[in-house]
Amino acid sequence: MADEDVAMQAVAPGEPIGSAEDLLAGRGTYTDRGKVFASLAGQLRYLEGSTVEVLSSQSLLSFPVPEVGATVVARVVRLSQDRAECIIVAVGETPLQEKFRGVVRKQDVRFFEASS
Repeated sequence: MADEDVAMQAVAPGEPIGSAEDLLAGRGTYTDRGKVFASLAGQLRYLEGSTVEVLSSQSLLSFPVPEVGATVVARVVRLSQDRAECIIVAVGETPLQEKFRGVVRKQDVRFFEASS
């Protein structure tokens, strides 16, 4: 199986991956009672020689994730009298690869004059 041909699958710790007779446990996996399990949360990847490994979510984070206090660029998708629902499209100057939703409450919006 070539890596390009297989979509990466998300797995959680303790999740069964397959039979130890068919698979060799690689990084991020372990064998118990004839089965291979994920030992951490991440993406399942099949390697040559029927070896399977789990790449941790931390090692896959090569893109920014919005967090409290971050400056973001958002597109408003729905307005109501008390809030605006948004899709966050960038953190700082870096575009996001995933969609994140956000809400801006009316009471949190302050008006200011922009200097030119």
